[in-house]
Amino acid sequence: MEHEQEQAWENGMVIGGRYRITALIGTGGMGAVYAADDLRLPGKRWAVKVSRILRANGDNLLEEARLLMKLNHPRLPAIADYFPLDRSHPEHSILIMELIEGCTLQKLTVNREATLEFQDVVHIAVQLCETLIYLHRQHPPVIHRDLKPANVMVLPGGDIKLIDLGIARQYKEGQSEDTLWLGTPGFAAPEQSGGRQSDPRADQYGLGALLYHMLSGGDYYTNGSPIRPERLTGMPASFAAVMEKLLAPDPRHRYKCAADALKALMRYHTGAKPAVSLKERQHSYGSVREPTTITVSSLGAGAGATFLTLTIGRLLAQKGIRCTAIEHPMLPPEWVSLLDAGGEAMMSEEVDDPIRRKYHVWREGTVTWCGLHPAAGAMQYHEDWLPLLSRKFPAEVVLYDLSSYWHTAQCESLLSEADICLFAADPWPSRWPAPALKGYADLIRSRTETDPGKKTYWIANKDLSFRQRKEWLSMIPGSRLAAVPQLPPEEWIDWLWQGRWATDCKPWRDLINERLRPLWSII
Repeated sequence: MEHEQEQAWENGMVIGGRYRITALIGTGGMGAVYAADDLRLPGKRWAVKVSRILRANGDNLLEEARLLMKLNHPRLPAIADYFPLDRSHPEHSILIMELIEGCTLQKLTVNREATLEFQDVVHIAVQLCETLIYLHRQHPPVIHRDLKPANVMVLPGGDIKLIDLGIARQYKEGQSEDTLWLGTPGFAAPEQSGGRQSDPRADQYGLGALLYHMLSGGDYYTNGSPIRPERLTGMPASFAAVMEKLLAPDPRHRYKCAADALKALMRYHTGAKPAVSLKERQHSYGSVREPTTITVSSLGAGAGATFLTLTIGRLLAQKGIRCTAIEHPMLPPEWVSLLDAGGEAMMSEEVDDPIRRKYHVWREGTVTWCGLHPAAGAMQYHEDWLPLLSRKFPAEVVLYDLSSYWHTAQCESLLSEADICLFAADPWPSRWPAPALKGYADLIRSRTETDPGKKTYWIANKDLSFRQRKEWLSMIPGSRLAAVPQLPPEEWIDWLWQGRWATDCKPWRDLINERLRPLWSII
């Protein structure tokens, strides 16, 4: 009966009057997770976790929801809603979460869908450790307690998301032992089996067990057994000391904190992105979606469209979103020098001639940069270059930098067809030519008339406090999406001369990321 009921939910059932089930993603001991369409926001999809409420875990499910609601980290799923199912199903609760596209580590290691080399494993471990640092620095600390392959989603490009905080708990000062003895055998720390309260060091054990599982090709670590480097894929002998410290049966013999564990891991991390190869366009629920196309233009020369494009691309990559960013061929080449053309260079055979001579293409994590080659010189523009690039490097988001050339004939089709058109405007009114303001207003009108679903916004760039700021913000037609602050000029110039971008500075990155939150919600 239980199986039949869950099948009924999969076949089009609408939950909470809003979420229509479209596919079963996975099942577990206390419920199931489904993909669902949002009936109020067409095109938006969610992960719906349906959990059976038992006397032993009813409060725990509510605690999971409360934990997720207050957490905000790029490697943790965002939560949108939590509620009981309905009066006819009082034994079930619903958690509405971000739908994560990728596959689990369990699928990679057990089903052998990809080969995990030592550097791949270290890269995953570093990301998990950074996430644990964030959780453990909450007040009080949040302990995940269930680090296992099924709870780690690997995104295309190798970045991860840590999912299912179903048995996470907050450390309770003075409590002698855990109320519930939960965890997955083979990954749970010994203290989680009862007798002691698990503190943040329990997650170090889970991390070590997960490392062992990945490096051994799917085997499980036996508590207290020695680490044999020769049995683990490509592992240096010296790394055994790190593993043994993480897996110490007594938590007092592990690292003092996750930050110390991260320092130990970073000594073995080359900084290279993993070679994990996932099938292109394959999502956790098996569907394929068209990318979201975004153009970024400047209302006047120097308003900052290029800055916004590169910054948005970097921030999307940090969120694990696959992005292809393209410098429009009408522009003077800037990207290669601004971004120092780092990352993994794409093989020339992957790009057709003459694009190969016009563009330098390289990859950093989940973002593919298509920058104009500084040595290409003047070439006749071909309108099929941009579609060819976007097809060659499929992604979830395609970014086009049009800068102040957006009003040219070569940009008309992009502006007409893009899902989102963004315009940068800075506080210097002398840079806003009247024809540009009129063209912008006309574009808003034509895009709205053609398709009300297409969005056109302007962003107040280089925002700062000055007497006429309100007047400035009221002068630009259309809807303002966000305000991005003016970076300290001297520090910003120093940063550029060091070959670094704004997102490499954590305070700047966090501030801009927060200011662009309305854009992330639209994407």
